[in-house]
Amino acid sequence: MTHLFGTTLTKNNRQASGHLDTAYVGLVLMPKRNDGSKAARLKRYGAYEVRLVEFSQGDPPADCLWLELYCHITQSSLDSCRCDNLDDAETVADDLVSRAKQLYDDSK
Repeated sequence: MTHLFGTTLTKNNRQASGHLDTAYVGLVLMPKRNDGSKAARLKRYGAYEVRLVEFSQGDPPADCLWLELYCHITQSSLDSCRCDNLDDAETVADDLVSRAKQLYDDSK
């Protein structure tokens, strides 16, 4: 994910666009987790967090974006998706952020 040469991160009207840009850049500063991966938060609602994940061994390949909806209560991924370009990642991020908000609202 740190090797998206030639990719321009652009802002648009999508809900998660700015969060995705910030998380992508922030991955460089994130410490590696026990498994060697890194994760940067896009948005969090209570126990539900949407993350941008970078894997350590190129699986998935470094030229894709991996997004996940994570639950801190169960400490597990509820859903995840590989995206091969920024436009797809923004669409998926919007969906996951909406789902995180809905799960949070339903838990109140």
